[in-house]
Amino acid sequence: MTKRTRIILALITGVITVALAHQISFAFAETITDDDTRSALCDGTSRAAYEDARTEASVEQTPAYLLSIAEDFLTECATPLHVQAVSKHAARAALDAGATDRALAHFERALDTGAALSEAEQLDYILALWLNDRTEQAWSLRDDLIADWLAKAASRADITSTRVRDGVIHKVTFDPPFGTVEPRTHWLAQPHGEGWPAAISLETDPALVSLMTFRMGPKAQEMRDVTLVQCRGRKTAARSFGPIDAMVAEQTAFETLKAYLRQPQSPRIEADGQPAESCFASEKMFLPVR
Repeated sequence: MTKRTRIILALITGVITVALAHQISFAFAETITDDDTRSALCDGTSRAAYEDARTEASVEQTPAYLLSIAEDFLTECATPLHVQAVSKHAARAALDAGATDRALAHFERALDTGAALSEAEQLDYILALWLNDRTEQAWSLRDDLIADWLAKAASRADITSTRVRDGVIHKVTFDPPFGTVEPRTHWLAQPHGEGWPAAISLETDPALVSLMTFRMGPKAQEMRDVTLVQCRGRKTAARSFGPIDAMVAEQTAFETLKAYLRQPQSPRIEADGQPAESCFASEKMFLPVR
């Protein structure tokens, strides 16, 4: 091969290489979608601006406002990690705004991207399902929530489940807290069919003790309550000034929850545009299990 031939071949190869490079670049550019552009714009600054807007003191933090800024953010930042977190914010705001169909859509969008829901968020999701006429799925999820919590509690508690006519009463006896000898007992009622769960707590409300101290003096510090914890409100089932006998506590808890299961609380249907009333007692029903 002559020197001239080698030069010509090198020039041809160079031209082909440049042409291929342009074709590859053009093809790559064509694959960039609007979603890619939005994702590129979603950085820490964007999320920080959204979080600042959620706590902006100069703006009334109405449910409609919180829902609007969440949905605006999700329109611009539809990456999975943002959707997992902010869709839950949007769902909660939508429930408070009475937009139950949008609440359900946001919960399901969060779940579709792999979001995990806390017990409180699962109760909100149950409410959204129920309000959108997906009743069977709602109460099935309630049963799953209870089963999951009991499974977590089983690692550090003894659990006895008793079936009654209208549901199941779970007695959960936790190991004694560090530095104590008395076990901690909790009861949870699970309705058959429709209805919110309920629980019996032996923890006396510190705020109530403080209030009673003003009325009764130091004796109020000895007050011990057996309390029915419901999604809407709490009721004192029994009260003692001094330690509550374990047998009395158990009998009171069982009979109180048995009566509750005969007519359990259910979600309320609100007028259009009115806040959907959630279950606000999740931390007292589903005690933290570590």
